[in-house]
Amino acid sequence: MANVLDTSTGWHLKKEIQLSHLITTITVAISALFYVTKLEQRIAVIEAQMADQRQVMTDAVTRIQSSLDKLDSKFDRLLETRNK
Repeated sequence: MANVLDTSTGWHLKKEIQLSHLITTITVAISALFYVTKLEQRIAVIEAQMADQRQVMTDAVTRIQSSLDKLDSKFDRLLETRNK
């Protein structure tokens, strides 16, 4: 009966590089680079949109505050005329 734990056919490493492995590795590296670049572009677009939205919101808050100030002054005048 042959020895089941024969170590002569165990793991081994070769010092050669397969062309297919090299091409696959380069393809994965280039794909990762394109992915990261595209992701950075999308983040830049979102940051610009957020800056625009922040400006729109600031303008809206300013208009609302102005309208509230006008209403406040109108209520003050109304109260003054009723108290006379």
